Amino acid sequence: MDMLKLEKAVIDSNPDFSPEGKLLFKFAANTQLADPIDREAETLCDLADYRCEVACNFLKTNFSDQDMAKFGIGFLHGAAEDEKIRILQQAELAKWQRCG
Repeated sequence: MDMLKLEKAVIDSNPDFSPEGKLLFKFAANTQLADPIDREAETLCDLADYRCEVACNFLKTNFSDQDMAKFGIGFLHGAAEDEKIRILQQAELAKWQRCG
């Protein structure tokens, strides 16, 4: 899974990719995961990142008050991280239930 995280970090850092392009490349990378629970969790986390990036881009381009835009962007990043934590916790619970 560490290689997958590295691959996704490279995708995220590429300025030539649109948010949609990043999402598609990440979806393709998720196919490397054999466990369907892990694959679904990673896909949902990628969707959370995508929604956050799209909303942040909107704030950056449409808010004249940049301080307010920065506040909104910080809030969106925090909300996305919270969502990803919940997704990963639910995946761990599902794996535990599957084995137990």
